[in-house]
Amino acid sequence: MKQRKYLLAICLVSIMFLLIGSQPLFAAERIVKMVVLMECACAETVNRAGSAVKDIPGVLDYDVNGFTREVTVKFDDAKTNVENIMEGLTKRYFPIEGQPEIIK
Repeated sequence: MKQRKYLLAICLVSIMFLLIGSQPLFAAERIVKMVVLMECACAETVNRAGSAVKDIPGVLDYDVNGFTREVTVKFDDAKTNVENIMEGLTKRYFPIEGQPEIIK
């Protein structure tokens, strides 16, 4: 009888994992830092880069440093991912230089 309960529990857990698939069980805030190619470091360009990041769904907070040309983005990994952020910036004419650095 005990063996059947364990077998049933294992089957239920397996089905649960199959239904969930590759979705994260718990959403988490992630932070990524990347270098973007900017024409210049003027206030207008930095503001445009900030607007580009802000318009990406799932972005919670961001910082654009015009001197280092780094963009730091805090995002909800249940709503977006690093690839979507990179794609969103590139579409708004801020291509990424090198590989992004995952901070958290």
